[in-house]
Amino acid sequence: MREKSLGKIYLTLAASLWGTLGLAASLAMWEGMTPESVAFFRALIGFMVGFPLVRLSFLDSRMAKLGLFLAGPLYLSYIYSIKYSGIGIAAALLYLAPTIVTLFSSPLLKENVTTKKLVSAILATFGAILTQFKGGIFEPNLIGISLGLMSAFFYASMIIYVRKLMLCGYSPIEVGISPLIWASLELSPFLSLRLTPLSLASILYLGIFTAAIAYILQAKGLKIIEASTAGVISTIEPFVALLIGLLMGEPLGLTGTLGSLMIISAAIIV
Repeated sequence: MREKSLGKIYLTLAASLWGTLGLAASLAMWEGMTPESVAFFRALIGFMVGFPLVRLSFLDSRMAKLGLFLAGPLYLSYIYSIKYSGIGIAAALLYLAPTIVTLFSSPLLKENVTTKKLVSAILATFGAILTQFKGGIFEPNLIGISLGLMSAFFYASMIIYVRKLMLCGYSPIEVGISPLIWASLELSPFLSLRLTPLSLASILYLGIFTAAIAYILQAKGLKIIEASTAGVISTIEPFVALLIGLLMGEPLGLTGTLGSLMIISAAIIV
């Protein structure tokens, strides 16, 4: 019981740090950095911080797959989702991920799928649609929706794959840090340098706190907690992100608020 409580604390801390990602990324982009550059530096700095702990373990093929096919695409799709949809909506769409994890954890990780879990998937889907209503009128940003759904898919896939690696005996440090170098290499062709004091502070924060520390905490939690349960715990992230978005003056509206709450509720009841 004590070990599970510790696992939940790790996951809660990781989710809280990720909830601040949108604000830090937005500050960097306001200073002229491209989404690709923000994603690149987040991954590279995160790897550099953790490199003394992992050394050459990043050469493992599974670490390369995790970085190239999941971490890199997640970083980029989520930051672009923030750009087109705003911090609050991007976080809400990202949190279709826990429901995806629940549905696919059965065939992939042998976790049970119940009626309650299926109901939560429907609730989350309708919630995502409601987030696209502005002033009672359906005004979908197709680019924003697509990117938000992509980020949810990659995030869900990461949770499942990291859980699988934990069960195979990989250490949280290896899984949290090693894939980041591969993600940064994947994003490097799109890099454009435009650093100011504020954007530099933002990417340092992103790399240290929302990449290195947060992913180590997530991996430590997934070593103890089932993937479907981890998805539920991680819903603290959109609460943090939505609050930050509101404080920054992003209009969410009644339907947007309802839709966001439906997505979060779906993950909580699952």
